[in-house]
Amino acid sequence: MKVYDYGKTKNCLICGNIDGNFDRFIKTVVGSLRNLKSYVVETHPKEIERQERLARKREEDSHNGAGGIFGGQVAPHYAPRPTRLKKMPKMIDCGYNLTGTVIIVDGCNGFGERDLKYYHDKLEMFNKVLADNNTHVLFMRGNDDPKYFEDALINLSNIKTIQDYSVIKLSKFNCLCIGGRVSLDRTWRMEQEKRVGRKMYWENERMQYNEEDIDKILKEYNIACVVTASCPSFAYPGMNSFKHSTWASKDKTVIKDITEERVIMDKIYNKIVENNKKPYVWVYSRFKISNQNMINDILFQSLNPFQFFHFNDTASSFFKIDFSKMLKENEY
Repeated sequence: MKVYDYGKTKNCLICGNIDGNFDRFIKTVVGSLRNLKSYVVETHPKEIERQERLARKREEDSHNGAGGIFGGQVAPHYAPRPTRLKKMPKMIDCGYNLTGTVIIVDGCNGFGERDLKYYHDKLEMFNKVLADNNTHVLFMRGNDDPKYFEDALINLSNIKTIQDYSVIKLSKFNCLCIGGRVSLDRTWRMEQEKRVGRKMYWENERMQYNEEDIDKILKEYNIACVVTASCPSFAYPGMNSFKHSTWASKDKTVIKDITEERVIMDKIYNKIVENNKKPYVWVYSRFKISNQNMINDILFQSLNPFQFFHFNDTASSFFKIDFSKMLKENEY
């Protein structure tokens, strides 16, 4: 159990799993920030050199007769190429203003499939942009290398890999994050390991039930939002959702392991409800389906990859919570 305190931050968004696509995730988040004044477009040095060559070629062609060998037109392969961003690639808007928010990424990040330097190179510049916008990204464990989360190997000022059973404290509410999940395609991952010569599967990837941590969390905190990779057995979709998967036909035990994963989720759910600490929302992204279902006064939200879910907006709509009021700390 670990507590991450963002007590001055009001907004929380949960992002569905990113399937290891850091470039797309970075473009999406940066494209949804507002303080980007220092990130301006510049022309790539090689493009400047190419344009100079093109100008010389045009001048030479002008001496070969009217219009030159291309009839006054630039050859197709001389067409101008796009410029590049000085510090960031072309960006995408996710539909929300992400400035001044905490973003929880719900597992399946690809941590461990490359060396640690690769992730630092990808994330260090991104971290500077997030810091300018008071935005924080917290990566939860999916079917990633567990050591990245247990040992907090990514621990930048605004980007972190967080431990299982972490509590995220925000201005008016708390989130409980429990990572880990079984890889449905683990047979393929093990085959790929032999082919490419690097790790892609970890035997201890599955979710762990830690009753001691749950008891301590429920004793000390009110939890408004639970974020997990999978979901309890009664939530959408049904227990047979992967029954006819191609991977299931190749791995005779994977369905059993995924079923056990959902049984663990049942135990966590029962523990929370028995302690009268029911959250408003339970978010998960294992099934790559967008779906909402209200069960026992809890909104269960399944996310697509790269789908952003705004807790504050949802709590306001479904539960009529007015976050504009001067509420006591962690009232919800």
